[in-house]
Parts: sequence; C-alpha cells; structure tokens
Amino acid sequence: MIKALNEKLKKDPNYPIPEGYIKVTEKTPVYEYKVPACLVDKLPESKLITIELLDDLINSALGFHFLEPVVSFEDYPKVKSMMPAPKP
Repeated sequence: MIKALNEKLKKDPNYPIPEGYIKVTEKTPVYEYKVPACLVDKLPESKLITIELLDDLINSALGFHFLEPVVSFEDYPKVKSMMPAPKP
C-alpha cells in the first residue's frame, strides 16, 4: 500500500492520503560531477566541456570521477504508516 501511495505522490504531490498514513518530506542528495563554480568564470567554455566530458569517459571506463561532486538536495514527498511495525 505504501509503495502504491508513494508512486501516486510522485505524479501528484497533492494526492489525498488515507487515514492511518502521514505524508512526510524526505531530502535526497543529488550528486553532480562538474567543474567548481570558482573556475567556471576563469576557463573558456570549450575547456569546461572538455573537462566534464573527460570525467564522464573516465567514470564509464574505469569507474571513478576526478572531479569532486557538487551536492544539492531535493525534497520528495513520501508516505509513512502511523501504525507501529510488527515485532518478529
């Protein structure tokens, strides 16, 4: 039931929640690997594109990034049950 309600909330954040459940907002980190903002003004656009493309290629081939991630947070509505979980 919770999974179905969460799917409906993804499509419509104002979806009515049935009794016995509550709507909470969950912050989820989003990682973007790009050139830091302090260097964007100092480098030409061609070099910025090249650096980010090279980072993507190295990640695809070798599985790691040489650029540090820029972290931002997105809020997602989720449903939680107000009833306690059953004890094993």
